[in-house]
Amino acid sequence: DALFADILENPEFAHFNPTALSRPPEGPWVVTFDDFAKDDEIEALLKSVERDFERSTDTGASNEFGEAQKLMSTGRTSENAWCIGRCYRHPKVMQLTERIENITRVPQGNYENFQVLRYREGQFYRTHHDMSEGDNALACGPRILTFFLYLSDVEKGGGTNFPRLKLTVQPK
Repeated sequence: DALFADILENPEFAHFNPTALSRPPEGPWVVTFDDFAKDDEIEALLKSVERDFERSTDTGASNEFGEAQKLMSTGRTSENAWCIGRCYRHPKVMQLTERIENITRVPQGNYENFQVLRYREGQFYRTHHDMSEGDNALACGPRILTFFLYLSDVEKGGGTNFPRLKLTVQPK
């Protein structure tokens, strides 16, 4: 709770207009920010991964090398690309990453690289938890925070729905 209270009250973050849409004890923390990613950062991120998009998959069993099997999913139909290599090292992407580190107080080395998702009309990701039960057994443990960045506005749809909270966050 202290992390989120600081996010909401810290004058350093005031220009992002942090707003709590949900908070304990009614539900988990859901906080939005306005104008968090700058246009040049979004452009750098998208250009760095534009050739790498492929159909999103689910994670299957791991082989003896720890590599997870990719399974075609009926629960998610988006395309995704991972920000690695040239994307990860791009100065504008690094600038965006530093801003996220500053707000979450989590060093980049302790979280996943950006997973960039692209949804075309009619595509979706059905209701899911943002971790799997097996994550509890990982050396790093389960995912404890998710930081979404919407990279574009949409005229219709595109929201992230939290059904138990009866809350949908629209991209902007």
